[in-house]
Amino acid sequence: MFNTNELNKRIAALEATIESEKRSHANEIAELERDLDIEKQDHAREIAKLKDQHAHETKLAQAEVDLEIRQAAEEYADEKNKLLVENATQKKEIAMYETAFKNLGFDVKDMKEILNKLVDGLVSKNTVNVVK
Repeated sequence: MFNTNELNKRIAALEATIESEKRSHANEIAELERDLDIEKQDHAREIAKLKDQHAHETKLAQAEVDLEIRQAAEEYADEKNKLLVENATQKKEIAMYETAFKNLGFDVKDMKEILNKLVDGLVSKNTVNVVK
């Protein structure tokens, strides 16, 4: 029937094979775990790099917005100053014309009435009647 010695040898050989396979897989598992740790470190470095890049790009975008705002404010200030100078010039001209009308013997209100009559005459008949 069965030879016990032979069976025991076979069992011992199979147990040795099983232990060898366990050690072999344990080494593979340890190697895979090391690879996993390396991948985790690489990903952590990549994430940190992306965060730094994002922060840098955000600062650049903010600087561009600040520059555009500053330029728009300068353009607004220039336009405002130009309009203020133009306004002052026009006020001087108005004062000059008022003085000229007074020197001619006309009052500004009289000139307004005369101009209104001229406009009314032109609009109604396309002719102008001079009224003293």
